[in-house]
Parts: sequence; structure tokens; C-alpha cells
Amino acid sequence: MAAAVTGTPLFRHIRHMWFTITPAYVVTFIIYLFIGFKQTPEAMAPDQINAILDGLSQHFNLGVGAVIPMLLVLVMLLKRCSPILSIIAGALCGVIVAVLCNGIEVTAAFNSMWGGFKGDFTDAPMLAKLLNRGGVTSMLNIMCLVVLACGLGGMLRRMGVIDVALEPLAKWANSGFKLVLSTLIVGYGTLMLTAAIYFSIVMTGTLMAPVFRRQGFRSENCSRVVEDASTLGGPLVPWANNALFPMATLGVAYLDYIPYVYLLFLTPCFSLLYGLFNITMTRLSPEEVEEEKKEREGLAA
Repeated sequence: MAAAVTGTPLFRHIRHMWFTITPAYVVTFIIYLFIGFKQTPEAMAPDQINAILDGLSQHFNLGVGAVIPMLLVLVMLLKRCSPILSIIAGALCGVIVAVLCNGIEVTAAFNSMWGGFKGDFTDAPMLAKLLNRGGVTSMLNIMCLVVLACGLGGMLRRMGVIDVALEPLAKWANSGFKLVLSTLIVGYGTLMLTAAIYFSIVMTGTLMAPVFRRQGFRSENCSRVVEDASTLGGPLVPWANNALFPMATLGVAYLDYIPYVYLLFLTPCFSLLYGLFNITMTRLSPEEVEEEKKEREGLAA
């Protein structure tokens, strides 16, 4: 979604994210490794884990077959197949695996795709929380939100409202660091106002992508920062769904887990450093700058 709203080819967007997410992951891994050696497991943890494993073994046939849909999606994406085609293929493969490997009826499998999985896990309440969910219907609110956000952003841009509103910002954000900082502020701000990462992604990308291009930066710089703020920022906002879900599912308070989300803090910090020292901040070619100028003049006319 971040790639789409900023006009960035998907795989170029993914490659550009690699520069910030990789060092953040490495540092986070080292921190977790150090903390792990200093901690001892709680007494209740093995019992809870065993209950979940026993519940999975009783209700499902676990094995290589269950991994096939995920591997199919990964292979298709690595071969640069259409993301939509890859997801549909993975879903249909999941139906086949459910029918052949777990003996689920074809009708029940397709119903799970539409309305979500519903299993009887009275012996494992934690397993019920994790598995009794999903389906297309669970995403209807998100899809409506995305459609409305895209429609609103498109109307504001075509009416020229966005250009007028962002004129002061475009004049101030005349460097890579200021552009990254502005995008992070807009991303976190819209996330806190709406509590929805999808709305934040669409609005932040729609607002800031033209500013990046106006300053001569390619769109993948914007899409990367949108991911750093709007996507990774979800669990940082305690009233957002991305924070409420782990709190409700795992029974962990916000203040208990927030000190440990190092990846969510480190990634935007790397973005700011890259913007400050102009690292991996790709620029538009002279031809693209001229094309962008003509497009902006056409919208103004």
C-alpha cells in the first residue's frame, strides 16, 4: 500500500527498505540476545506452550504440507509475479492443503476464507484467540477505510488543496533530513488521530510523495519513510488496533511491552541518519525532474 500510494514499483520499494530495516534488525537482534542471556523463563511458560502445542496436534495434521501455501507465495513474489495473483494462489493452495491434509470439507474451507476459521478449542483458550479469526469479512472495515482514504486523498489532490496546504512545508523541507522528519511527523500524527495504520499510510503517502518529487527525490524515499512511521508506528499508539491486539491476546499491558520494541524505535532513527548524511537518498534524473515540473504545471492549470 505504501508503494502504491507513492507511485513506487513494489520491488524497488522493498529493496529501498532493506537499507533501514536491516541495520535496525541487526541491532535489535543483538539487544534481544543480550537480554535473553540475562533472563530466566517463567514457571508458567512451559505449561502454556505445551497446551498450545497439544491443541494444535489434536486439531490439525502439522507437517510439510502446512508450509506449502507460504512457500508458494514467497516463490511467486521472488519471481516478481503479481502480488494479487500470488496472494490468490496462496489462498487457493491453502484450501487444497486444508482439504487433503486435514480432512476439512471443501465448503468449510471456503467458508473459512470468507468468514474466518471457527474451531472448538475449549481445552485451549489461548489457541481459540489465535485461530478463531480471519476471513474476508474481518477486513471489510479496513477495505472501506482504505477506499475512503484513497478517495479523499485523490479529491484533495485534484482540487489543488494538497498543493496549497503543503506549499509552506515544501519550502521548509528543502533537504533530505527535513523531508524525512516531516514525513515521520505526518505519519505519527495521522496515526494518533485515526488509530488506523492504513489511513495513515494512504494520507501520509498522498501528502508527502509530491513534496519529495518537488525537491528532486525519488518516490521510494517517501514510501520507505511511510513504512517507518505509519506501518511500524502502529504498536506505538496504545489506542491503535496494532497495539490493542497483542495486549488483549497476550494479556500484556502497554507500558510493559513498549520498552522492548527496539525495532520500531531504531528504524526511523536510521531513516533520519540517512536523510541527514544523504545516504541512499536516491535522486530524480534530469529528465524525471523536467517531467515532474510539467506535471505540476498541468495540475496547476
